[in-house]
Amino acid sequence: MSLRKSVLKKIIEAVDTFSLDGYRLDDIAEFSGYSKWHLQRIFKEHTGISLGEYIKHRKMHASAHDLLDKDNTILFVALLYGYESQQTYTRAFKRYFGISPGWFRNMNSSDRYRLLKEYKVPKINNDAQKLMA
Repeated sequence: MSLRKSVLKKIIEAVDTFSLDGYRLDDIAEFSGYSKWHLQRIFKEHTGISLGEYIKHRKMHASAHDLLDKDNTILFVALLYGYESQQTYTRAFKRYFGISPGWFRNMNSSDRYRLLKEYKVPKINNDAQKLMA
């Protein structure tokens, strides 16, 4: 496996596995050993989606799942995922899903499922598997 493929595999696994609160492109670039610009180029070249977009999709979906636990306040979820305030998180959530976190939380489960399915995280695993082969 080439060094580039190995680095991309580690980055995809890290983003998919670990907490998404502190991920910034600069940190991931430093971890990879590539410049931020080069890393974004090779990530998109091999996966079809930019690294920033992939992280955003993962963050929104993971945070939506955490909203389902009624013990988690919206502020708690916002801070957990690295947002500076509930308002900032609510704007990002609404921009992504088209509804507020509070509205999402109060939807019935079948409507939430449909919404999450409609806005699913882009699948890069097949491309990533080719990349890692």
